[in-house]
Amino acid sequence: MKFDLKFSNRFRKMPAALKASAIYTSASFLTKGLQFITIPIFTRIMSTAEIGIVTTFTSWQTIISVFATLSLNTGAFNVAMLEYQDKRDDYESSILTLSTLSSSILLLFYLLTSKIWISVLGLSSNLLILMLIGFIFTPAMDYWLARQRYEYEYKKTAVTTLSLAFISTSISVVAVILASKAGNNDLGTVRIFTMCSVSIAFALPFYISIMRHGHIFFSKEYWKYAITINLPLMFHALAKHILDVSDRVMISSMVGESAVGIYGTLYSISSLSLIIWTAINASLVPYMFEKLRTQDTEKMNEIVFSLLRVYAVFAFCITLMAPEIVRILATEEYYSAIYMMPPVAAGIFLTSLYNVFANVLLYYKKTVYIMFATLGAALINIGLNWWFIPIYGYIAASYTTLVAYIFLAVFQYVALRYVHKETQFPSRHLLLISITTILLILGCNLLYEHAVIRYGVILAIGTFAVIFRKRILLLVKHVKSKA
Repeated sequence: MKFDLKFSNRFRKMPAALKASAIYTSASFLTKGLQFITIPIFTRIMSTAEIGIVTTFTSWQTIISVFATLSLNTGAFNVAMLEYQDKRDDYESSILTLSTLSSSILLLFYLLTSKIWISVLGLSSNLLILMLIGFIFTPAMDYWLARQRYEYEYKKTAVTTLSLAFISTSISVVAVILASKAGNNDLGTVRIFTMCSVSIAFALPFYISIMRHGHIFFSKEYWKYAITINLPLMFHALAKHILDVSDRVMISSMVGESAVGIYGTLYSISSLSLIIWTAINASLVPYMFEKLRTQDTEKMNEIVFSLLRVYAVFAFCITLMAPEIVRILATEEYYSAIYMMPPVAAGIFLTSLYNVFANVLLYYKKTVYIMFATLGAALINIGLNWWFIPIYGYIAASYTTLVAYIFLAVFQYVALRYVHKETQFPSRHLLLISITTILLILGCNLLYEHAVIRYGVILAIGTFAVIFRKRILLLVKHVKSKA
């Protein structure tokens, strides 16, 4: 009881930004946790082909959303919240009208050319119509959440995010179980329909609220502002989405739904460490911005490298435990593809380097370099997939993803040196961390058949973490206190 009161008092005394960061991180952990909890349920009820349909749908949904919604909930929205402080309701209703218009035009275009879409995307007409209808309504909740985060309304944000995740997940699980017992042979479609229907139902009240509170539905000023500011970030978002999901789309086309179901599931498991890095980076961004403002880059470099080392160890441990994680979350048919997990995990580790470099480029408003780097990595990934997947199968996509992320990190570092030499991180340290981590993670493939050695390594790392726990906690606390 005393501990609870002490924690409650400390939390109340925190700055608003730090409270928001803590709540958002916790909500993110819980949301991701719900997703991982359902993996063993779905993999035991649905076939790999049915899971592949879900993976293909979400992959295309991610890419098409950029064109449908114009990604108006990204960087331009936050800038507008500052620019139009006294007219936020007007701005929200105006850009919601704009995204509704663009989504409606895309839906009309689909209705006129549906056969081409079905042929290219490999999805049924019902699923595509549901996807496009979702693009009309779901941006409303994205805008509402983005504004709540900007205004540090962390309670509303956390409750809404967790409620959606819990209800959507629960209804999807129940629907799939009931459909399976009823003998339904299209469980992938059932799962997609329940997920999308819940998202649309959740977004509808926010859509009505924004339109009711806003007094402007068309504004040349607001529309021009949003499109002008957001255009480079829109291309960056598109390239990033393509980089993230193009391998799954191409596996679906070249190999089949069963293969993409296995690949997509194991890719998600390999991304476990990304939850930790997302939490670290959430606190690291304001810290880096402050150090860049005061030109204390030496201290910034020290903290950044320390956090990268901590994250590298965590990513390595997660990859070492991959056989046990897959056995818990999936079935035997997934286990044969376990060797694709180390290259994916190594590529995901490089996301941390990419984020660190991008943080500096964002501070200096050099977003065009971020766009070009992401676009180049996406094109490299597509080209390598087109070449190697037909030869080596879907496992090749995990290695092409690693190569693409290496390019992304290298290009961002070169851009960083060009933009501001004083803020560059020591090349020797970066190479040492990167090469060591990649080699260790890839080396896990050699240890998957030797459980005793793996457990010994994990035990040694755990012992080291316990011995130096105070230093690690002090490091994290220092960054958060400066956030």
